[in-house]
Amino acid sequence: MSHTLRKTVASFLDGSGRVRPKISDQLGHSKITMTQDRYLGRRLTDRETAEILENMFEPDRDE
Repeated sequence: MSHTLRKTVASFLDGSGRVRPKISDQLGHSKITMTQDRYLGRRLTDRETAEILENMFEPDRDE
């Protein structure tokens, strides 16, 4: 499996709420840190924060 596809699978599973040990198992890693460091990285935001930022550029509905 290509690195890009593996990263996509890891990101999708992470976004779906799968726990990281299960994601690591799916990718065939013996260490969870490999999955976290190479495929998932840090979660820089949560969904609520992302929605607030996405709405920053929406026109005001009152106008």
